[in-house]
Amino acid sequence: MTKTRPRAATARSSSSAGASSRRPRMSEDAADLARRDPSIPALADALDAPGLAARAGLASAEVTYRRYKPGVSLDVGLVLVAASGARTPARAVAYAAEAAPKLRRDARRGAIAVDAARGFGILPDEADRDLPGIAVARRAHPAVRVLVYKPGRRWVGRCDACGVLVKVHRPAAARAASAGHALLADLTATAAEVCTDLDRGILQTRLLPGRAPGSGDANALRAAGRALARIHAGGAVAPAAAGLAWRRARRAALDGALAQLWAVAPAAGESARAVARQLAEEIARPRAIAPIHGDFSRDQLLVAGGDVAIVDLDRAGFGDPLWDLASAAADNLAGGGDGLPALVEGYRAAGGEVDPAALRPLTAAALLQRAAEPFRRGADDWRDRALDTVTLAARIVATVPRDPALPGLAVALERPGAVLVAHREGKRAVVRLPGRDPAFVKVVRPKRHAAALDRARRVEGLQVARAPRIIGADAGRGTIEMTAVGERTLFEAGADPTVPIGDLARWWSGAGRAVGELRRIRGDGLDRHGPREELAALDRAWAHARGAEGADRAAGIRARVAAELLGAPGPEDAVLHRDLHDKQLLVPREGERVGLIDVDTLARGEAALDVANLAVHIELRRAQGHLSPARADAARVAFLREVHVAPRRFAAYARATALRLAAVYAVRESEGDAARAMLALAAGDDPSLMPRMGA
Repeated sequence: MTKTRPRAATARSSSSAGASSRRPRMSEDAADLARRDPSIPALADALDAPGLAARAGLASAEVTYRRYKPGVSLDVGLVLVAASGARTPARAVAYAAEAAPKLRRDARRGAIAVDAARGFGILPDEADRDLPGIAVARRAHPAVRVLVYKPGRRWVGRCDACGVLVKVHRPAAARAASAGHALLADLTATAAEVCTDLDRGILQTRLLPGRAPGSGDANALRAAGRALARIHAGGAVAPAAAGLAWRRARRAALDGALAQLWAVAPAAGESARAVARQLAEEIARPRAIAPIHGDFSRDQLLVAGGDVAIVDLDRAGFGDPLWDLASAAADNLAGGGDGLPALVEGYRAAGGEVDPAALRPLTAAALLQRAAEPFRRGADDWRDRALDTVTLAARIVATVPRDPALPGLAVALERPGAVLVAHREGKRAVVRLPGRDPAFVKVVRPKRHAAALDRARRVEGLQVARAPRIIGADAGRGTIEMTAVGERTLFEAGADPTVPIGDLARWWSGAGRAVGELRRIRGDGLDRHGPREELAALDRAWAHARGAEGADRAAGIRARVAAELLGAPGPEDAVLHRDLHDKQLLVPREGERVGLIDVDTLARGEAALDVANLAVHIELRRAQGHLSPARADAARVAFLREVHVAPRRFAAYARATALRLAAVYAVRESEGDAARAMLALAAGDDPSLMPRMGA
């Protein structure tokens, strides 16, 4: 039922207000997102700017900001434009059913249009409960002109009559912003704070004369670089834990951006995750910490005469000085610029230190964080724009490895937007090619090409699982180009707490059915991998981990594993993946058919091997903290319910897998807990932890 509420004029029904059948159609990107998230009934309404204007009874609507939480809500910042040209800031909201009470609370402060049954509303900016200072700021400055409104985050207005810029944040964010101003106020020319009401989130600064410099204004940019160097050389001493806090914040910010990108543009999100994996080490690297702007770009500069002021210090604090340069470069590059080399020139001239090898990956990370901006700012073609930004980030960090054993690698990486996903020197590599329908190029040694192509062809006809379709192959270069079969791995989905546990269980059920289908495909000509071969793999793993923690105990457990594996072996009549784990399985956008990749290791052996390998990997992810106990239990139950192998053979291979994984993780930094957990599992310290068939 549609509700109406008075506010200066009568609130309109969301289905009325003269909607025209001739208004522009919703973009393809918006329609696709609405189809993929049925949990939010009115998602399509909130994504449809012309429709929002019609529902408000006005001439047009300009989207200025979007914040999307998959399965929960979409919050849209708007400017509603009347036929007279009058402009009114507002917000449109669409909630999932369980969040309907929030809409009712929002609407009590005023509404333009509300459809409570569908969780949809168009509300005035002053109804924003998270920004209580908006109404106060308007009363204090009747002539204020709204410049920015990000619902629930920030509201910025300019009052020329009063000579101030008025910002309204959440109260906690306003306190942090005020502290940032205080940190940098004595280090650079900036707009002075003139009045604050931090309890209401209000922060006012004096208006400064000037304009933002153009990207080609080299003199102004050099002056800005010199000013930035003075900030970074400021005398403030960073707290002892500032470096660790900064690195954690950067990692969290990038993870959040990747999650948002994957939700709104899955193809770009998958490419972005591949790029981010290449950046992880550089982002985590400890470096000097100093006062920084925190959100630096050319738009944060004001040039008047020969003077340059740095403004908008809301995110100032302690961090890596290179981040300010990377942030400015990424903002400029995303807009088609050259990365502002003049800014770096001025920075160096004033004594600032720049390590290009560190600046490049940080710039790429800053680009990834901006990749979802086209969606947030209301662009109709946000998926293509996001993919362009991710491709640019990939090019910045791309280095073409010299690998004479893989002649096809350099050729694959020369293709536009190519991203190196994996590379084992002299063995194999995987390169991702972007696009609406992304593809992958597997590169192997030419002498291994025939075998790799044979195995890829064996799985093309799978019906329960989804296997890559071969697009092309080049034996001379050792390349096989294949279609993608999923957007993210089962490992990534399990570690993402926003993925419903029911979806995770369905995908693990699909993994079980995929294993059952794989074992029945054609196996002639494949190598044998039985109990002795599995023992040999176990011994190789511990030879590599010789001297690691637990090695002595592992030697004792190995005897028991050998006895169980070699005693009463089962029939070797199944086709095995042989290296099957949750990073070799890709989840679908829709349905339960998981994707199966990396089949180069196909062999014949006992069906229990693949089943045990996957089941023990669930326990590994539990030990690593990637799966919560509840999610691990759901995954294990769903998977084992779909597979049927002899319990004794399953137990033997499970113990062998746990002991092998103990060796693998014993030599990995920060994985000691996982190695100890796998060793305890292999030893049977707590029998209840060992996965069992039928349990």
